[in-house]
Amino acid sequence: MKKIALFFITLIFLSSFASAEVLIIPSLKSINVFEGQTTEVKILIRNFGDEDVLATYNYVNPSPSQLSIAFDRNSPILIPANSDFNLTLYLTALPEAISGTKLLTFELKDLNTGETLDSVNLIIKLQSKTKIYITDLFVNKGLLYPNDQLEITAKVINNDVKSYEDLNLEFQIVYAAQQIKRFEERLSLSAGEQKTITKVMNITNYLRPGEYVVIAKLKDVLGNLLHEKLINFAIAEVPNKVQINKYSRFQIFSIKNYIVLRNEGNVETTTEVRETIKVLAPFLFSPSIKPESFEKVDGQYVALWKITLAPGEEKTIEYDIQLYPQWMAAILLIAGVYFVLTNLTTVSIKKFHTFKGKVSKGKEITIVLEVKNNSIRTVENVEVRDFVPGLFNVIEKYEVLPPKIRKAKDGYHISWKLGKMSPREERVLMYKIKPKVDIEGEFVLPTAQVIFKDWRDRKVIKVSNIVKLKA
Repeated sequence: MKKIALFFITLIFLSSFASAEVLIIPSLKSINVFEGQTTEVKILIRNFGDEDVLATYNYVNPSPSQLSIAFDRNSPILIPANSDFNLTLYLTALPEAISGTKLLTFELKDLNTGETLDSVNLIIKLQSKTKIYITDLFVNKGLLYPNDQLEITAKVINNDVKSYEDLNLEFQIVYAAQQIKRFEERLSLSAGEQKTITKVMNITNYLRPGEYVVIAKLKDVLGNLLHEKLINFAIAEVPNKVQINKYSRFQIFSIKNYIVLRNEGNVETTTEVRETIKVLAPFLFSPSIKPESFEKVDGQYVALWKITLAPGEEKTIEYDIQLYPQWMAAILLIAGVYFVLTNLTTVSIKKFHTFKGKVSKGKEITIVLEVKNNSIRTVENVEVRDFVPGLFNVIEKYEVLPPKIRKAKDGYHISWKLGKMSPREERVLMYKIKPKVDIEGEFVLPTAQVIFKDWRDRKVIKVSNIVKLKA
């Protein structure tokens, strides 16, 4: 019978333990707290369950006028499944504290159901110490944003009958157990005197978001701690605050482009940068940071980068666009313009012969000169000149306008005066020659010339091509 009863008692004990999925385990259950000093108590919260728990913590301050209570995390808190959550409790005995024992109850409740998950009682032993202390410590805002100003105000009183010289009031701003900023103020207090000290800190863009603790410490001339007080404040999270600046620099054979990204927020941020790349082919695009993708969209190449930036970090994407195709196009354009200006906007002369067969003594060869005004203006004083070497005779038989012929020692000078030529007007001149001897191999006839005055009254000479006679 005793064995059966023992079995049921053990079963009831185990079942009650199994149902308790969240357990509060303080580092101390009996705590000595001295006036003017802060005592830390580590509280371990263990979640035995397979699901995350979102919980609120509650406590009853047994004596608000004598005891200051603060935590390093605000409620509610998330306790991951099968994990531990660490909470730090700060206990400060106020100057008005009277030595004695107090009971502090700490309770944890499920935020969704309101069910009490666990609770624990802490025994607080208050002990008075000094008559000079910090009566009040407060900040201007509990939640601050980047570019705000944090104002910390402390009030210090001397309730002693004697004066104190060279006191040091020290402010420490702490985040995640690291000191972020420190202020000091030297002061003296006569008997019964109270002073108010204010310090200001600018909240920069890059201070991490989360809970901060301000610790005010009053020390005597030897550096001994007389009193200490704490207060919490928080910095809000500012994500997705990335500034993007773009600019370009032109070089001879390329355009160098810059995309400068800077994270002005206070959390790490990954941002996407899409850029339309105006190139004819991918090989003309040279980036310093390889993009996540580079593809053709609606006939244009689009590059996509994903850039991760820490708070205050700056990164630059550089990419070159090669200008070789543009240079080639420009060269071809210039060449085309030059061709047009030199050939299609002036007077041209073309020389050729119509003879077919073997060039031998006495054969008639017809030489044709085509003169054309390619410009859009009338040209004046047009004269055509040609020369026939002494190996040939000029046959004075003409199908069109006869030339003026002047015999020289080495041949014949032939010329035509055409006067004016209208825009796009074309004239064909012909004359015949006969070789005095058989032509062996190849003979090159001289070039012909056209001489005229252009629309600016300048004398211009244009030369024809050469003509070859082959045996």
